Amino acid sequence: MLYLATEHKVRPDPWTALQMLAYLVGLWREELRRRPRPGRLPMILPIVISFGRRRWRTTTDLAALLDLSGMPPEGRAAVLAMMPRFRITPHDFAARTAADVRAMGLTNLGLWTVAAQQFIAPVGHDEDAAVAAIAEWADVAKRLLTSRGGQRGIDAVSCYLLKVTKLAPERLRAAFEQHCGASSMRRFVSTYERITRESEARGKAAGLAEGKAEGKAEGRTEGRTEGRTEGELAGARRFLLRQLRRRFRAVPRSYSARIAAGSLADLDRWAGAVLEARSLADVFADD
Repeated sequence: MLYLATEHKVRPDPWTALQMLAYLVGLWREELRRRPRPGRLPMILPIVISFGRRRWRTTTDLAALLDLSGMPPEGRAAVLAMMPRFRITPHDFAARTAADVRAMGLTNLGLWTVAAQQFIAPVGHDEDAAVAAIAEWADVAKRLLTSRGGQRGIDAVSCYLLKVTKLAPERLRAAFEQHCGASSMRRFVSTYERITRESEARGKAAGLAEGKAEGKAEGRTEGRTEGRTEGELAGARRFLLRQLRRRFRAVPRSYSARIAAGSLADLDRWAGAVLEARSLADVFADD
């Protein structure tokens, strides 16, 4: 039996070797808890995937994290000989071109996911650059759409792009319709976007009713504003909970309550911490 322990990084982290070793030890301890006499421990392959523009030049060796300052060379050698040896080999996409990635033999979903994280998200602050990157990978999106479950993959990556880039839903939809075909976005209704629209509609309806009752135009304006705010909050909460469940599976009620009471700034900060967090507690550590 071979297990995979995966970790996704958006920038090089010198502590990743220790983090991955902790994952492996935790999984092995869980195996011993379930099977007190397993005979041998199962094989677990640590996989670190690094996206972004920065090459992975930091340490990948647990030994490099040890403080051996002040020890003579022979003392260091003796200590290291008694320490566990553990090294990771990050899959550094910053060192790979688009052609390299296309030649890796990934599935269409794998290619589209890597394209989103390595080639589209890093330029997400520039709408035109993000649209150009989408166009470059449009052939992959088209093939994904015709595969089984492809629409779900398109939806998931589209939600990610809406979160990490400055692309508005309308601009993203227009880019997909232009470069990938209208059908790709015709069926795309993300949870985030749907909840926002529904909440805005409720807010507008409430505003119109209040405006009519009071005979004031400000009632309508207030209703629209409250609707937009309510919709953004609801969408951000759903998005954050979905990301937390994908990363950590269960989300305790205490954290769900904090999410329900959080502001848009809180939700955005917590969502940004998910990828780098080692636990749920780390996501909310700054509070």
